[in-house]
Amino acid sequence: MEKGSSAEELIKSFPPGGESYSKALQQLQSRFGKEDLLIEVYVRDLLSLVLLKNSQQKFSLRKLYDNLESKLRALEVLGVARDKYEAMLYPLVESSLPDDTLRAWQRFGAINRGHRENRK
Repeated sequence: MEKGSSAEELIKSFPPGGESYSKALQQLQSRFGKEDLLIEVYVRDLLSLVLLKNSQQKFSLRKLYDNLESKLRALEVLGVARDKYEAMLYPLVESSLPDDTLRAWQRFGAINRGHRENRK
């Protein structure tokens, strides 16, 4: 939850304890729980990760992973099946990697494919 957001204000309006948790959750769902809109927001956020690479902002691999993980968990919670997004996810992740990391990633993949072929 973002500081100063309307969701935070809504949560703070309920006293702690008792049935406040369930009532606050109901209020959040009725006010912000439009699933199709939420899915669009999370997919848009995933796509924005690609744009970050093209900007001047530095983006650590750890931060990229954490961002991807949180958005994918959110899509999972919203009931979006993995097969709905995995075809776009792999190239999305690759395109958001720094160039040197992407080259290392591709070399690693080639080495692994070679080892698997040698085992057969």
